[in-house]
Amino acid sequence: MNAKPGTILLALVIFGAMVALLFFLSQGATPDPRRRGTPPPNPPEKVQFAVKDIAVGEKLTADNVQWTDWPPGRVPKDGEVGEGDFIGQCAATAFRAGEFIRPSKLGACP
Repeated sequence: MNAKPGTILLALVIFGAMVALLFFLSQGATPDPRRRGTPPPNPPEKVQFAVKDIAVGEKLTADNVQWTDWPPGRVPKDGEVGEGDFIGQCAATAFRAGEFIRPSKLGACP
C-alpha cells in the first residue's frame, strides 16, 4: 500500500484531535479546583476592637472590647492579631467604637 505523506499526516492530525477531545470530555464540565492547584482561601484573622468609645485611662473589659474575624491581610500593621488579650489593660489614648485595639495605644492603669 502506497499512501501519500499528506494522507498519513492528515490521519495523524485527526487521531491526535480525537485523543485530545476524549481527554477533555473525560475531565468533566466543572473541574475540581484542587486539581488545578488553586490554593484554599485563607482563614480570617482574629482581632480585638472597641465596642464603644474608650476614654484615656479606662480599663478594657469584656463590655467595651470584643473579638471578631477579619479578612486576612486587611488588619492594620500595628493591629494585634491572634491570641493576645487586652482585657484588664488601660487605654493610654482614646479608642473610638469600632477601632482596632493596638498595643501601642495601651498603657499602665492609674
